[in-house]
Amino acid sequence: MASSRLFNNIGRLGIGLAIAGGAINSMLYNVDGGHRAVIFDRFQGVKPDVIGEGTHFMIPWLHRPIIFDIRTRPRSIPSITGTKDLQTINITLRILYRPRAEILPKIFTNLGLDYEERVLPSITNEVLKSVVAQFDAIELITQRTLISQRVSELLTERAAQFGLLLDDISITHVSFGPEFTSAVELKQVAQQDAEKQRFLVEKAEQSRQANVIAAEGDARAADLIGKALGEAGDGLIELRRIEAAEDIAGQLSKSRNIVYLPHGPQMLLNISDDIKDSSTIERMNFDNIFRRFILTQSFVRGWGNPLHLQEIFMYRRDKIGVRDECLKLVPAESVQDNTIEIVKQEIKGDCTYIHGRFRSPLADYLPNLVPPEIATAHFQLILPRDHRLGIDPIPIGLCYAGTGDHGFSRRRLVTAVPLINQYRIASILLENPYYGLRKPPQQSRSSLFYVTDLYIMGKALILETLVLLHWCQKMKLTPAILHGFSLGGHMASLAFTNWPGPLSLLSCASWSTSSTVYCDGVLSRTIPWALLKQQFYENKAYQTFYEYLRERNRSTDSNVTIADPIKDMMRLLMDEFTSLFNYSRPVQSNISNALFIACINDGYIIRDGIPHMNDLWPGCHIRYIPRGHISAFLLNQSGFHDAVAEMLQRQQPDVKLKKYPIITPASIASPGKP
Repeated sequence: MASSRLFNNIGRLGIGLAIAGGAINSMLYNVDGGHRAVIFDRFQGVKPDVIGEGTHFMIPWLHRPIIFDIRTRPRSIPSITGTKDLQTINITLRILYRPRAEILPKIFTNLGLDYEERVLPSITNEVLKSVVAQFDAIELITQRTLISQRVSELLTERAAQFGLLLDDISITHVSFGPEFTSAVELKQVAQQDAEKQRFLVEKAEQSRQANVIAAEGDARAADLIGKALGEAGDGLIELRRIEAAEDIAGQLSKSRNIVYLPHGPQMLLNISDDIKDSSTIERMNFDNIFRRFILTQSFVRGWGNPLHLQEIFMYRRDKIGVRDECLKLVPAESVQDNTIEIVKQEIKGDCTYIHGRFRSPLADYLPNLVPPEIATAHFQLILPRDHRLGIDPIPIGLCYAGTGDHGFSRRRLVTAVPLINQYRIASILLENPYYGLRKPPQQSRSSLFYVTDLYIMGKALILETLVLLHWCQKMKLTPAILHGFSLGGHMASLAFTNWPGPLSLLSCASWSTSSTVYCDGVLSRTIPWALLKQQFYENKAYQTFYEYLRERNRSTDSNVTIADPIKDMMRLLMDEFTSLFNYSRPVQSNISNALFIACINDGYIIRDGIPHMNDLWPGCHIRYIPRGHISAFLLNQSGFHDAVAEMLQRQQPDVKLKKYPIITPASIASPGKP
């Protein structure tokens, strides 16, 4: 009987506690981080107080909390509007907005929870129509910065009237109507016909003058050869024999019917044994000889769409080339757990290979310029087999592909695995746009279709690097270094400029700009100059953009005589898009973590006539090695591995490595400022 009474009392107590707990729970509500609450009172209406983060009390039935998200959120708003010259355009505005926390009760009373739906589309269309109507269609391209500034000022002012704060406003897409495009094409065709006729007349006149000059030159050459034979004897003949042998070897290497080069006097290839020392072989320019065996051509379809060229130019100038603006494109909070998709994970030997992918940010900002194959970035993360990803810290190297380096196998064999074995440094191998998994189906090998493809490649890699560096911090893959050889080294340098935190750089066989690479170096022979010239004179848009670039650089090139406008345009474009001078200087604390390894006998990277790295980044390290471009890649890999570890140690002296390199002086050779 007593036990029955005890259980009854316990039951009543439990029921009482449950009722009390339910009552207390109904009186509590939570406001999460980045949120605020306003209280609706059934008798008094919306109260004027704004409730902050945390757990708070309320009176059930009488009070109801309304939760607002006050974090910055993005929204893209398309609009169809008209220009001053009555052309219809499609324009898209990307807005980062948030409500003013202190007036949330007023916002809820007047607009409700869906305030952005009620306000942003209407005021955005109103502002865009009023601003765009003040400009002609062509001015939307040439004065995009001014238009964006006016839109931003007016839209910020209008949004403030409704209690909204706009943190960033960007014009992400502009396209013209079919009528305007057709009219431009008809105008260009007419201009192209006129320019083509003028070009044919000039070509005939130049051909006539060339024949006259060639005849005079032959006569003069015959006289000089006679004098040289009298003074030098057989030396001149031997020199010509060597040059002829090199040309014949190059021609035979292109034939499908020759699988080896014959040796004998009839082929002029039995070059004397006197030229076998390494310095003489270097002087024969192995880079040039090697290039003759590579059949890949560059920019096989020409310059690319001139409107695309101008759009990329403005995006580089206003966004990618300015560190603060570039960081807004890929903020740290945009890289979440689901941003990176792990496709496959496998263990081979002492290494773990993780294949990942993510959407390239450039595909969201310039969707009309980025092909579908480029829109997805692919990478391979290589870790020691026993490493616990996201738990244990480990130094990481982000390795970029050199020219023609498709896939991951070469960099994995030559760079990633040796770095793990020697120093226990992990690697991320990022696939270049237009290479490997990201190669358009019609593209042959590494032959980019257009000049603009190279610039899209660079801008995509810069933004993709920001995504990976944010992810590396979340996964404890620190400290980090960006590194690469040739094209990969230059892409690493460009990406290095925009990171605000600690970072190291190793740029091998690259320099301050790519202009001399494509205009003067070995790769200049792979460019279809005749096609570029034809397109230049047939399309007035290229000439107009060239005149703009020439005027933009007049202060620095005022004394330069232009002999070839086509090569000059290529030089101006390459400087505009690839010169480190046109990007933010790295944060001061990182410059001392940057090392450039330059090849003294480089036939690809010509350093004459372009800015020296010590002038652009005072305090960076420069090291010269006595090799050519190709011989450095083949014979200096161990030195590059040591340099990766060295620059990580400069950034973080207590970094955990398997062994520690000897930190060497900034330069081991000093050929001046080549």
